[in-house]
Amino acid sequence: MDKAVYDLTVSSLKPAREGSSLAAQGVQRHTNWQRTKQGGWRAGGLLLLLTLLVEACAGGPLTTREKGALLGGGIGAGAGALIHGGTGAAIGGALGALSGGLIGDQLQGQEYRQAGQQRQINRQQRELNRQRRELRRLQRRQAEEDY
Repeated sequence: MDKAVYDLTVSSLKPAREGSSLAAQGVQRHTNWQRTKQGGWRAGGLLLLLTLLVEACAGGPLTTREKGALLGGGIGAGAGALIHGGTGAAIGGALGALSGGLIGDQLQGQEYRQAGQQRQINRQQRELNRQRRELRRLQRRQAEEDY
């Protein structure tokens, strides 16, 4: 019978490395699993970002609301990553996108109101110009009748 020591902390039995303790190997495996998990989060985040960029470009130019959400999400993800790594980036990105979207929505509503006011001003200006032309026409006609 082989005298190898086996690590029973994982589902499959693997011979322990010679000269290392089972606890140290368990810690190493846990660390490797954490690195793999973090790499998966990064890859998933990158895939989500690329998907959002492709989808955003497919529908025409971005609205103010969408710009706000993207900017807020980027800033939130960056701040979250600085504070607490991958989990912080995910939470910060989500909260940033939500708050950026809300701010962008308010700005977009203001833009729509301003555009409506500008259309009304333009209509009123056209009406004023029409009335001025009519007034000049009537003044010319009156001047011709006086002679």
